Amino acid sequence: MHRSRLILGPPLLGGATSALLLAATVASPSAAAGSDDDLATLALREVVALHEFIADWSTGALADDDATYRRFSEALAEDFVLVGPDGGRMGSADVVAGFRGAHGRWRGESLARVEVRGARVRALAEPLVLVEYEEWHRVGERTSARRSSVLMRRDPSAPGDVAWVHLHETWIAAVDGAADASEGGEGR
Repeated sequence: MHRSRLILGPPLLGGATSALLLAATVASPSAAAGSDDDLATLALREVVALHEFIADWSTGALADDDATYRRFSEALAEDFVLVGPDGGRMGSADVVAGFRGAHGRWRGESLARVEVRGARVRALAEPLVLVEYEEWHRVGERTSARRSSVLMRRDPSAPGDVAWVHLHETWIAAVDGAADASEGGEGR
C-alpha cells in the first residue's frame, strides 16, 4: 500500500521523523498542563497530525469507515468556518461531508504528499491560539501551495485536545514554477 508523506520544514525531512522533530522543537520542558506553552504545543502538534490524516485519507492509506473518519470530523468545532483560497466560505458540516468523499482521490499517485512549512504560533490567549503555516501539496507532477491561519480553541473532547474554529487559506503565487495556484490546488 502506498503511504503519503507529510514533510515539515526542509523537504529532506519526511514522514514520522518530521513529526517527531517538530514535537521536539515545540515542546517546552517547563510547560505545565493548562499553561500557554502547553496550548501552543497542542496547536502545533494538531496542525501536523491533521495534515498527516489529510494526506493518508487522500491516498486511501486509511480505512474508509466512520471510526477512522472521526479523527477529521471531531477535530473541527461545531462552529468551524473555512474560508478557502478562492474566498468561498464553508461551515463544519459542509467541510466534513465534502472531505469524506475525497477518500483515495490521490490513490496511485507516485508523488502524493502534503508538506507543512513554517508552522508558528502568532497569538495565544487561553483558550484560543492562532497558528499560521504554509501547506504545500504535490500530487503527481502538480504542486500547489497555500498560506493558512487557523484559530483553535482548547477542547479536551477533540482528538488533539484543541478544536479547529476558523481556517483561512490563501493561494501562494507560483514561485519558480513550484506552486501553481491556477490549478485550484488539490482542495480539502
